[in-house]
Amino acid sequence: MKDDNILWLINSSEFIWERTLVLSSDDIGSLKQTKSLYRIHDNKVYYYYLIKIDTMNYVFVSSMHKSIPIYYQLIDIDCIFIAVFSKIAKLLNSEYRVLEYKNKTFEEMREKLAYVNAATKIMHYIRNKLTPLTNIVEYYSSTEELSESIKDKMEARIKKEVKQSNRDLQEIIETADYMLEKSNNPLSALEIKDISIKKIFVILSEIDERLLSGIVLVNKEIMDLKDNLVVRTSLTETKILFTDWINNMRKYKKDKCRIEFTVDKEYARIDFYNDYSISQKECDTLIKDINNNQKDAVLQRKTHGIYQIKSIVQNLDIAIRANREVEIDKDTGEQNHYIHLSINYKLYNKNEDSSN
Repeated sequence: MKDDNILWLINSSEFIWERTLVLSSDDIGSLKQTKSLYRIHDNKVYYYYLIKIDTMNYVFVSSMHKSIPIYYQLIDIDCIFIAVFSKIAKLLNSEYRVLEYKNKTFEEMREKLAYVNAATKIMHYIRNKLTPLTNIVEYYSSTEELSESIKDKMEARIKKEVKQSNRDLQEIIETADYMLEKSNNPLSALEIKDISIKKIFVILSEIDERLLSGIVLVNKEIMDLKDNLVVRTSLTETKILFTDWINNMRKYKKDKCRIEFTVDKEYARIDFYNDYSISQKECDTLIKDINNNQKDAVLQRKTHGIYQIKSIVQNLDIAIRANREVEIDKDTGEQNHYIHLSINYKLYNKNEDSSN
């Protein structure tokens, strides 16, 4: 329970697409006072139990098709439920602390990946900037325009300097080429796995809830899909991709943002929308960089961590597209300008061969 009226899903006995539950202020007040609550909704009976562990409030929700029989109520079944749920709450709280540590470790890993990408970016820059020096070395190695007297005086020194410079130059270029080779990047060894779309949804939702306190919207059709639908991706880099872009949304949005998760016959699609506080020119540059198929084109600018995002997209071979959109508010008629980022994962049936 994070906000006054909203319960946020932590765990469940079966998969649930809707990750929040809204209770009335009166129900929340009663739950805090009595630690238990009984309600009937949509022909189902719901029992709520509030367990407080440290600074966390855990609410356990049990849904049944009929009320608990009277003989169980006579033996105070609520006390048994509370005792059981208290033990579970302690386990959940321990998991929460472990998750906090994992998130901290994950952020450190993101920084390492950013460091490696920054080093790669620098090596690109050095290699490009050394091109004129290469020409100079070649020029001095082959020049015949100097007078004989000057050449005699400088020959020994020039040969020595050219030899050393050429050796250093080759070493720098070879080092740059080595670092730019993906297989030599210590963080680029991807473990591509079949990940269920439900797992992708949970990862996306947890990051959204942690960074934006938002809710990932899903289309109704997605709830009827088979459980064997998967995408092929690296779990770690997918988390980094989602985290980096949602961090951008949090940093540059003005007021509005949302994330939509939809699935059709071929793709799982994630759409990110946020209004923006940056200038129109900066927005256009950002969109241009995202849509540019040449990752190296982004190297010349520092654009919102786009280099790292494009590196991940390139490694995972997924489709990404950005554009600006204008939406009209139905209530006020106000125009809202959004940056829209779309990520598409190809869908597979579990254990289906990737060539299919």
